[in-house]
Amino acid sequence: MNYDIELNANDSSVLETQYAFTQGDYGQIQFSIRVKTDGVYVTNAQRAYIVFTLPNGYVVTGADMSKSVATYTYPFQGSELQVPGIILADVKLVYTNGQISSNKFSFICRYDPLHDKSFNAGPYISQLQQIVDDGQAKIDYLQSLIEILQTDVGGTPVMRSDLHNTRDAVAAGTKAVDANMAQNILLKGDVTHQNENDANKIVAADALYAVKTNLQGQIDTTDEELTTITNSLTALNAKEIQFKPSVSPVFASTNDLASGAEVMFTVTFDKAFSSAPTVNFTLRANGDNFLTQVNSISTTGFTGYIRNPFSTAKAVSSVSLCYIAMC
Repeated sequence: MNYDIELNANDSSVLETQYAFTQGDYGQIQFSIRVKTDGVYVTNAQRAYIVFTLPNGYVVTGADMSKSVATYTYPFQGSELQVPGIILADVKLVYTNGQISSNKFSFICRYDPLHDKSFNAGPYISQLQQIVDDGQAKIDYLQSLIEILQTDVGGTPVMRSDLHNTRDAVAAGTKAVDANMAQNILLKGDVTHQNENDANKIVAADALYAVKTNLQGQIDTTDEELTTITNSLTALNAKEIQFKPSVSPVFASTNDLASGAEVMFTVTFDKAFSSAPTVNFTLRANGDNFLTQVNSISTTGFTGYIRNPFSTAKAVSSVSLCYIAMC
């Protein structure tokens, strides 16, 4: 069924058509729309489409309308009539010079109590029995799994209450996780669970976990330094990671560094990154921290400056650098 709509581009008010349709209708209903400006039908629009604003605030954008001379045709798809009430239709005409005109009209969507809630007639009892049978099959399968688990734990079933999500020691034998295992599982969970739906991030999280669990035993850092590096490990957007607990940087000058003096150093990554990473590092000599500053970071390495903040000269040959780089 076709419904004619004639709009005036010089009139900013909404044309209330009083056309009424039933909720969920589609296919056999269409609008034939013509737009006048200064008394002449518009024929030179490049494209035309309709934006529907539904009573609940939802916005449905229709596909481009087909055109015949000055008439634009729009068939209902169904979603335009998903909510009963008064619906505002905004006809958009787009011109080659970038101009877009807006021409509005309204119509009514009638409530249908059976919309999206009805089902076809059929053998109700047999369908219900099929559901029961399917459910029983799943129950039988779960029961077999329970019996297998009981055998694996010496006849004592593992209950939900047995799974301790803490780092406290638990009784051996009937408990699924002991204190030592819990330490590793929870530590890994700290890093991975926030991004468990992203496969790439899970790979990165596993690498972070391996670094984090070995970090404190591999490098000599203060609590403050360890906190800084550990915080960097929680930046789970990283997909490429390199960690070096001890590396000797290449200095522009190998002479002893006088008090207050600066010298540039260079570090080359073991493997080039796909893009320039973020780098956190610490430079130390004989247990003392130097003041540091990054100069530049590339995919293959980074350069920086160190300054001797001490009152005596320091030998740069004794400097050791710890860094973690990720992107």
